[in-house]
Amino acid sequence: MPRARLPQIQSISAGSFEPNRRNPILLGEDSFLDDHQKPIRIGEIASPLSLSKNTIRIDGDFHLEGKLANPLLTTDFEYLELRAEENIRFTSSNSSGSLDIFVFSGDSYFTTSGNDFYFIANTAGDIKFGNLVGANNLNQVQFDLLNSQYDFGLADTNDFFRIDVDSGADITMENTSSGSITIDSSGDINIDAATGNITVKDNGGNYTPSSDYHIATKKYVDDNAGGGASELNDLSDVTYSSGDLTIQGLSQISAITDLEIEASGGSSRITLDAGAGRFFFKEGITTNAFIRGGSFNVKEQSSAHSDSTAYGQIWVKNDTPNNLYFTDDTGTDIPITNNGELNAPKAKTYLDWYYYQASLSSNNVFYVSLHHDEFGVTSIANTNISDYDDTTAEDMWRIIRYAGRRVPYTGTVTKFMAHVESSGASADSDVEVGVWLASKPTLDTELASTTNMTIDNLGYMTFDFSSASRFLHKETTSFNATSVTQGDFMFITVRKTSGTDGTSFWIHSTVTMDIS
Repeated sequence: MPRARLPQIQSISAGSFEPNRRNPILLGEDSFLDDHQKPIRIGEIASPLSLSKNTIRIDGDFHLEGKLANPLLTTDFEYLELRAEENIRFTSSNSSGSLDIFVFSGDSYFTTSGNDFYFIANTAGDIKFGNLVGANNLNQVQFDLLNSQYDFGLADTNDFFRIDVDSGADITMENTSSGSITIDSSGDINIDAATGNITVKDNGGNYTPSSDYHIATKKYVDDNAGGGASELNDLSDVTYSSGDLTIQGLSQISAITDLEIEASGGSSRITLDAGAGRFFFKEGITTNAFIRGGSFNVKEQSSAHSDSTAYGQIWVKNDTPNNLYFTDDTGTDIPITNNGELNAPKAKTYLDWYYYQASLSSNNVFYVSLHHDEFGVTSIANTNISDYDDTTAEDMWRIIRYAGRRVPYTGTVTKFMAHVESSGASADSDVEVGVWLASKPTLDTELASTTNMTIDNLGYMTFDFSSASRFLHKETTSFNATSVTQGDFMFITVRKTSGTDGTSFWIHSTVTMDIS
């Protein structure tokens, strides 16, 4: 085989030792590698790849098929920006599933292919959520992995809300500020305790409600209402079959409309049992009537209510003292009592005196007649009585022996009637007829006949005669006093105050009384 000829010195060129290629790879301008970035050229075209002594730069799309031998990527900026068409997906060659990170309308999203999403620290510590606005806002929400505490609003270390789960799985929710915790639901709010105990406290101590709309504890209800429920809103028509129904501590049953208590059956009864023996009937806060023991007490009023056909009313009128009335269905008021007494026809009695041919010989002298002898009069009582305002009579024998008639019943004087006949007397005569009361002597006691008696003039009438031989009749219901007591003595006095002839007066006096 013939040997190849070596090129002649004068014919050596740039490609004499390298075969010609269509697209030779050249460093830009065929220069040396230094600190400046120089593009890699393929033929006459510059590629997206450029080199310097320390830097590789790609100014185009990058496709990596394989692995990064070194997991460390560093940058001269504050952040590493990865920009994708939709999202950035992270997968693992050792496990299935993926994590997508993407941004939509300025908001950031984390999406996992599985059902769970985990934030895990290698050791116990805090996981914090916050924002870059403000000095302390990086930990607006903090999860304390060591103590199982979850804090919200922790940027202000003195004002935040905490959920704490201890080793016994007890959960404590705490608001460290003076603000309120509001649970607002458009539906029901259910609190379910497996042990049945739900405890309410006041700053760690005992809780006592202070407003109508505060929740009430069992202790508060027991102390103030005797226990039990305060409302039965969930009950509609309730049927109880038999036996005793006991509601302990019930203080009030209220009905917005009518309330009916019914015991059906021909022999059924309704029994009300109050330990204090008192039952009250009210209208609002006003007590109209009440039962206390065996007494029925009715509030007084000015008049009866409107009439109801076939019904009568028993009521108390606000007199002083008040009186019991019955009003029938025609509106007629019938008083049952009158000023402390039964308003019924009273038993009545009377005392009568007849002075036969009384001779009133002297003027301004009090004459009386023997209570058992109708003929004539005597002035023996004038020693005891000087005028109508006298209240003491000396020598009780003068009144009892001659003038007084014993009052048979306790009662009230109602009328004093008298007629006087001036037969034979002077034409111009004035005669006074008076009625008196003397208190009964002390019972079962020996008294001297000269013992004084208490007397009282109840009233008198004046008979003025201008002619002789005339009758004059008078009566009065006006008295200085009206009450009389059984055993008192009543007597009649006659006194002529004018006239020259006092003979032949016929006087008949009658006093009527209601017996108490």
